[in-house]
Amino acid sequence: MNRRAFIVSIGATSIAPTLAQSASIDRIAIFVTSEDNTASVTDVDRFTARLGGAFLRTHHYSIVDRARLAAVIHEQGFSNSMYADPKTAAALGKIAGASRLLHVTLSVTGERSDGAMMTIVKFTADATYSLVGVDSARIISEGTAEGEDEKDYARGSPVTDIASIRRNALDACCDDVMQQIVSPS
Repeated sequence: MNRRAFIVSIGATSIAPTLAQSASIDRIAIFVTSEDNTASVTDVDRFTARLGGAFLRTHHYSIVDRARLAAVIHEQGFSNSMYADPKTAAALGKIAGASRLLHVTLSVTGERSDGAMMTIVKFTADATYSLVGVDSARIISEGTAEGEDEKDYARGSPVTDIASIRRNALDACCDDVMQQIVSPS
């Protein structure tokens, strides 16, 4: 077998399973909101992007483009509260071309404790989620997730890294959501 034929046969072998698997891949639309406005637009965007990346890495999902979702939401006049209703979510998912719709409500809280020797900065991210099957308008998975991070500072030293503590809490919460959806107990 010459070298060119060998390279082509390896390529065809590695592509064939990918094409066969693509027929079973679900298209998921991801909506992350913050009803209590404790999560900033940056938090919501980061959480949404992180979820999208995590779903793509499972190789069982493709993601509906966020620009397409925004256009459908605007055109249809959907409000954030409507994503939580499985029937409305299913209708939105159908219009957007999704087979699954994930709605996450995100909340972030922070606290600072000043003690005699230490200052502790802690952030907690909480999420409530529902994964809805668009074809049946049934909830496939739902639950709550949490992530937290904290850092101790010596009394009198400057408190820094607040943004990274917040991000770490959000990332841990996102990981918890994915763990529950991908590996339900």
